[in-house]
Amino acid sequence: NIRERNEILNFLSEYDSQCSILNRRGFIERAIRLNRENVGKHAICVFMDLDHLKEINDTFGHSQGDVALVAVSEMLRQTVRNNDLVARIGGDEFVGMFIIDSPEYAETFKARLKKAFAEFNKDSGYPYYVEASIGIAHFTCHQGLEISKIVNDADRYLYEEKKFKRKSALKSEA
Repeated sequence: NIRERNEILNFLSEYDSQCSILNRRGFIERAIRLNRENVGKHAICVFMDLDHLKEINDTFGHSQGDVALVAVSEMLRQTVRNNDLVARIGGDEFVGMFIIDSPEYAETFKARLKKAFAEFNKDSGYPYYVEASIGIAHFTCHQGLEISKIVNDADRYLYEEKKFKRKSALKSEA
């Protein structure tokens, strides 16, 4: 009984209850393990930021902002492989870490995710777009790797992409 309760508490401390994916703590712990178990292998860190969440919240209410956050996490879960890590690490920020076989995997992943967003927006019936800016940092797993540095690198690349995004989430203004 105590063991079950500890497992439940551990689960709750590592998962985002709203989006049903890892939270920051769960991501960091698993990213450290992923790096340690894959020394010498190539990997990517993906940093995503939901575009225009404040506008969605302000225009349609926070419940619709929550719909958008859950939609992003669902699209992430459907786009990644079983061993890939994905997490919501802040309000509208998501991160992933994947071991890759080829450098092209980053673009393949990004294309699949963009397709998932396009399909969602076409079929959702919501008066706003759910989209995210994506930054990807390539690295090789090695002893002493600073996970926070890799995440920060991916975050920096994300801001380069943000420069080319639509100015509004509203479909009527697109």
